[in-house]
Amino acid sequence: MEYLTFPELIQRWQCRDIDICHLIIQEKLIPSFWVRGLCGKTVNFENDEILGLQPIEEYNFGPDYGPNIGPFLFLRYPYQNSLSDCSFSLGCDSPLIEKNVTINTENCWCTFNEPISLQEVLNNGTITLMQIINYEACSLNATSSELSKKERAGLLNIIGCMIELFIEKPNSIRRSAFTSDAQVIATIEDLYKGLPGTGKSNVQTKFAEAKRNMAEYLLTK
Repeated sequence: MEYLTFPELIQRWQCRDIDICHLIIQEKLIPSFWVRGLCGKTVNFENDEILGLQPIEEYNFGPDYGPNIGPFLFLRYPYQNSLSDCSFSLGCDSPLIEKNVTINTENCWCTFNEPISLQEVLNNGTITLMQIINYEACSLNATSSELSKKERAGLLNIIGCMIELFIEKPNSIRRSAFTSDAQVIATIEDLYKGLPGTGKSNVQTKFAEAKRNMAEYLLTK
């Protein structure tokens, strides 16, 4: 099975540690451990017969693969400790099978006597290449979708309505802090400086588009 370490994944995606942490907590990425890297860890297996073990309560990972669970053990169902931290107490030899969904499953589950921390996962864990490719494909599909003509017109109409509401017109009974587009644009630029899409040039363009869109709509009424 092909895999990357988390430092390699961070380098591949040019992202921060915290970004990977959030994906792990949300279970969008299922981390794994190379079984030999679990040397010294103690676990309780739920089905000793499938593994060919004696009916003992605990198993201590040694330098070899140990039980017949393959070279990797996947860490499942993270316990969230905070907004950006979690730990793992459950392991499985599959990243896909759900616990207690089927009876007499051939997949095995184990419980770590000492939970594995998220930092330990980032330092020593791995992620399968297949998961990475699937996530990249889903992200590409999500970002490549463009607004339809109807969706774009709807957003421009909302902007146009807000302009009409926020800007005080001569002889209007409504009172506003703004009397011109320029004042609104300057305030947006000041309050939301650095926010993508709120630069002066872009806001001016969108305001103009919104006004044209509203004018065309009103001409049809």
